[in-house]
Amino acid sequence: MARYLGPKLKLSRREGTDLFLKSGVRAIDTKCKIEQAPGQHGARKPRLSDYGVQLREKQKFAVCTVCWSVSSVTTIKKQHV
Repeated sequence: MARYLGPKLKLSRREGTDLFLKSGVRAIDTKCKIEQAPGQHGARKPRLSDYGVQLREKQKFAVCTVCWSVSSVTTIKKQHV
């Protein structure tokens, strides 16, 4: 898959934490509303299932390492087994 070239703070807001994707000169709280997810209905947080929590962590890892390839994720799974 290709690299994500869109807005970086949108990814941080989606995860709800600072993913350190920006330069780090200013605090992320001064840049955007980190508590609120992006989009029209971002203020409303749905309750995630167990699978949803696992998927969010997996996607957070993929965004942080900027490797969207499935092969790297399966390689990491094989190392932990």
